[in-house]
Amino acid sequence: MQPKISDIQVLSEEKLKVVFAADIPDRVVPISFVGMFGLRVGMTVSPEILDQLAQAEEVMKAKAYAKKACQTSEIPHSKSEIIKLLQLQGFESESIEATVLDLEQSGHIKDQVFARKWVDRRRKSTPRGKRVLRFELRGKGVDTSTIDHVLSEVDESDETESALRISRKYARRYKSLAPHVAKRRLQELLLRRGFCYDIIQRVTATLETEKS
Repeated sequence: MQPKISDIQVLSEEKLKVVFAADIPDRVVPISFVGMFGLRVGMTVSPEILDQLAQAEEVMKAKAYAKKACQTSEIPHSKSEIIKLLQLQGFESESIEATVLDLEQSGHIKDQVFARKWVDRRRKSTPRGKRVLRFELRGKGVDTSTIDHVLSEVDESDETESALRISRKYARRYKSLAPHVAKRRLQELLLRRGFCYDIIQRVTATLETEKS
């Protein structure tokens, strides 16, 4: 026997609750479903419509969860990270796809913005060269074209300044070492941080000039 709607409760301008007379869970769905399916009290609901109501409710829950994650985090989330968060919560792939599309359209997910903020954070706190930044952004699920575009905006003089700032900091720590050992350690440090050979050579020359 197909269930009947016993009540429809408007919860907000965007959603409503559909209450069933039978032993079926209430469904919170977009208010647009009233017109889409002609929902009304006393209406007998087919299994197909029941499935669509259940799917719509899950999508709404997924969107609410993802938006809260975006709004409460100081660090923006990439598209890949949002997908992983929703997967961990057990949402179905269809709900995740609909949620990600909605968040992209609403501006909650913008991988280019995410990548720029990630690079800026790194530059201010723990500077990295482009090679390591590229690796980190890939690990965050940012696509190659976005990474290329964002890293192309990083001025070489800024990257050199970051490398110089690190070198000055560690040069003080290596004061007790023999000059050639200190130089080698600084170069190895900059290589691990992802700076290119030209920048390392430039920074090393600058430090040697400052010492003289």
